[in-house]
Amino acid sequence: MNSTYTPLRRTLRLVLQLMLVVALVTLALLARAQTTASVSTDQLDYPPGSTAYITGSGFLAGETVTLQVLHLDGTLDNTSSPSGAHMPWPVVTDSLGNISSFWIVPSDEDELGATLKLTAIGQSSGASAVWMFTDNKTDTYPNSFTTFTGSSTNCLNAVAPALTANWSVRTCTGTANGNSNSNIPITITWYKNSSNSTSGGTSVQTTNTNAGTTSTTFTPSTASAGTLYYYVVISWAAGSNCALAGSITTSGTQAVSVNPTPDIITTPTAQTICSGSSFSIGLSSSLVGTSFSWSNSLQSNLSLSPNDAGGSGSTISYSANNSNNNNARTATFTITATNSGCTSTSAATVVVNAPPTFTAGSGPVNTTVNAGTSTSFSVASQGSNVTYQW
Repeated sequence: MNSTYTPLRRTLRLVLQLMLVVALVTLALLARAQTTASVSTDQLDYPPGSTAYITGSGFLAGETVTLQVLHLDGTLDNTSSPSGAHMPWPVVTDSLGNISSFWIVPSDEDELGATLKLTAIGQSSGASAVWMFTDNKTDTYPNSFTTFTGSSTNCLNAVAPALTANWSVRTCTGTANGNSNSNIPITITWYKNSSNSTSGGTSVQTTNTNAGTTSTTFTPSTASAGTLYYYVVISWAAGSNCALAGSITTSGTQAVSVNPTPDIITTPTAQTICSGSSFSIGLSSSLVGTSFSWSNSLQSNLSLSPNDAGGSGSTISYSANNSNNNNARTATFTITATNSGCTSTSAATVVVNAPPTFTAGSGPVNTTVNAGTSTSFSVASQGSNVTYQW
């Protein structure tokens, strides 16, 4: 008996077993590929000139997959496309058996309104997959409001923040008898209302555009005090392909309040006092709840008591001292009124006269006169508008 026979037979047996395993694995992979292969596009419908992005899976790793897009009914330009759009093209799978590619929808051929079939065939596995998509005509039109913001409280004649509305859109698929894909014309109308209602308002802004627009803004007026409520209506006529005439309205309103600017009544607005005297200025407003504060500006040699600082309240009250013996000095008060966050300013003045002083050596001197004769006296003083009594 040959001593090498048994080892050789064992080796042949192992080789045959390995070949069997490889064959079984290959058959399993082929079966899996044929039963699980798939292909699809990123959308179900495309306008002319757009790009369809293609993905697939379930093929053998590293094999070549042939892709082709044809008209489903087998007519039109399947074999005569000027751009060669319907010719097959190869794609190699990755290590997981996946594919990735794209197909450009012809913009000037006969795809518009067509149903297209995408096929993918693995050249090694024989696995195949089919996907349908369309190049129909569409209308895009507003769907529903997504956000509506801008409610605010403002002061009279201030710049109010803008109101903003945003909305989503929807697309319907038409027929081959319509026009090309379109964003249908829309009209955006802003309304104001004296009540919190989305009907019965007065139009304040109208914009004509198309459904490619998905937001609108409006800056409300603050010229009058009070509260107004704003809402938006978008309307459109029937589209040329499939959209019916319609409209959408914001589900609620945005309130914009305008507070009045408080007036300031000073009693008195101006007054004149002598140095060392006290004075007061009353502060009031026709707007209930108004508060007041003030600051002052003093000419030189003028001081106020108990202090020279400003203050707050409904009465300005000080005593004033003018240390300039020759001229009057003026205190100017800048008054600020505040109500509901809105402010206004006004001014009041107090003139403080200095006491007059006689000029040295100018006073009357003693004089002796005879009965029946006359004499005169004269005096001089510093300051202006000085009168004398004796």
